Amino acid sequence: MSVASVSSSSFREQQLCGFKRQQQQQREQPEQHFEQQHPQQQQQLLESVNRHKERVMNASLRVEVLECQIREEVEKLISLVGSSCSHSVASNPSSHHNIDNVDDNNNNPNIHQLESHLLQLENDLLTEQRTLAEYEKSYQVSLERTKQRWKQQIEEHQRRFRVCYRAVPHHSRTKSL
Repeated sequence: MSVASVSSSSFREQQLCGFKRQQQQQREQPEQHFEQQHPQQQQQLLESVNRHKERVMNASLRVEVLECQIREEVEKLISLVGSSCSHSVASNPSSHHNIDNVDDNNNNPNIHQLESHLLQLENDLLTEQRTLAEYEKSYQVSLERTKQRWKQQIEEHQRRFRVCYRAVPHHSRTKSL
């Protein structure tokens, strides 16, 4: 009788060990599935986010460069207008002549060239600022889409883990904890 009870108890232990092994494999399976699920899609999402981020950084850099160029051109223009005005005032200090010279400054080809270049830079700056705003919006959308996808995967993983955990008999849960 003791032989029968030993063999039936070892049989139960073998069944319990097999059941525990099976449950452990099922618990590990969702983790592997979570890590390996759609790796190409995850990679594409990350690449998309990185592309958008790079576009934002490049556009931001172009805006910064244009702002610096505009400051330099304004300084040149102020310097040119100032030197032109001081030169004409030095040659003839009469106020009437000074007003005429300001009109003459407007006809100065260097000033016109600087003004047109400055206007072109300002136009380019406005275009780049609009582009930057669009790129930032695309980046935010891409980032949000990636976050949502990851959140869904985490929730799915947690749901599968809860299902596997519930499948383990209560007595084996308490023994392993």
